[in-house]
Amino acid sequence: MHETKTSSISINKLLGYFFPELVTAALLYIGLEIIDYSMIACTNVASCNATLVISNSLFHLITKVAEGFQVAMVIMCGQYNGAHEYHKTGRVLSDALWTTALVGGIISLVVFLSPHAIFAFYEVPQEIVDLGVPFMRIRAVGIFFSFVYLALIGFLRGIKNTKAPMFLFMLGAVVFLFFDYALIFGKFGFPALGIRGSAIATVAQYGIMLAGALIYILKDPEHRKYGITLFTPISIRTMRDFVHLSWPVMIDKASIAIYPIWLAKMMAITVKTASLTTGRVLFDSYSVLRVMERVGILPAVAFAQVITFLVSNDYKISHFSVIKKNIKKVLILAACFVSFFTALFIFYPHFFLALLNKRNAYNDYISHSLWYIALLIFFDVLQLILSASLRGAADVKTVMWARLVATGLFFVPVAYIISMLPMENILMKFILLYSSVHFSYALMGAIYVMRFKSGEWKRQSIKA
Repeated sequence: MHETKTSSISINKLLGYFFPELVTAALLYIGLEIIDYSMIACTNVASCNATLVISNSLFHLITKVAEGFQVAMVIMCGQYNGAHEYHKTGRVLSDALWTTALVGGIISLVVFLSPHAIFAFYEVPQEIVDLGVPFMRIRAVGIFFSFVYLALIGFLRGIKNTKAPMFLFMLGAVVFLFFDYALIFGKFGFPALGIRGSAIATVAQYGIMLAGALIYILKDPEHRKYGITLFTPISIRTMRDFVHLSWPVMIDKASIAIYPIWLAKMMAITVKTASLTTGRVLFDSYSVLRVMERVGILPAVAFAQVITFLVSNDYKISHFSVIKKNIKKVLILAACFVSFFTALFIFYPHFFLALLNKRNAYNDYISHSLWYIALLIFFDVLQLILSASLRGAADVKTVMWARLVATGLFFVPVAYIISMLPMENILMKFILLYSSVHFSYALMGAIYVMRFKSGEWKRQSIKA
């Protein structure tokens, strides 16, 4: 099929897709976590913050696995939708949803049964284990809801609907905030459950969002053309193609989610060589900086969602020149927005510290690290946008291998070597550890650039 379309998407249209995704990303990846972190800090139970940070690292990993199904849904639905094969789009939704529910249920069960083993890996004190085990078991229930929900969101993004996910996440945010406040502090007649209240609020959040997404998708008249029927015989071929696209995305996203887990462990090794006071400050600073950096990168996360479904909708009809123009445009816009967001936490760090209830936490680790993060964060922007673009073209294995190479052959060994260096300057070791993450992202970005230059990305298929 020859190209008939030569103009890229307009800036106004692009921003129209972007801003709902930005709101969604802000709520899903950082906003609610900051509020939850702040509320937990107000309980004045010292181990609760550490329990939350450590547990959320694991749940971040699991969310990335769930996003593998979501991305596969975006790719398949986007390509069929772009080619106006609407009934195939609806068939992908119904078949893939049951696959997602099965895998999500298994992972949920594993987490529910093994919290002691998980905390043993982190080598944390017993008080954190005591708090974390019931917290993790409650959160395990929400894992199942989140898997199915994110798959439904993948369908909506695949058909270029970014507003519905935004409103659903806003609904979930309201539910979470109400139950988080009520159950942590014992308000409105609810018991004061502390950190367990936070876990229950997350389960309620994803349960409500899942119900809302199902009702919207099945009842909205605009979706009738897709012929969605969830209770029909499952197509093995569609499930095979879906899994074929999903597993490389799961691996690549899981490899990225390993970064905060491994970095936290390397920080723990560094803490052992420092004094007790220095160690506490270092780990607290790491937790705060990680949240601030995630705020800075939010626009790139939102633009990555947009470029995936834009590429997928143009790919099956071979609009390759349009795809490349859209990628360049998105990359420039993402860099501009990230520059603005990053400037906020450089020049107004106390604002973010106040949000985290850490007003007095401004120290050498934070002040000296912010500028390095601000410069190196653009490697993350590059790899986020280019990896999302390759996924939209169904070139999921390239992204997987690039991330496995960068993670396994560079980041993991380099971070370990840095943590073991006999350096008296703990601040320098802290900065080097943090920088190793971003240089790994730079390696990924270089691999993606070479892939685009080779032209091989144009010859991918969603078929297994």
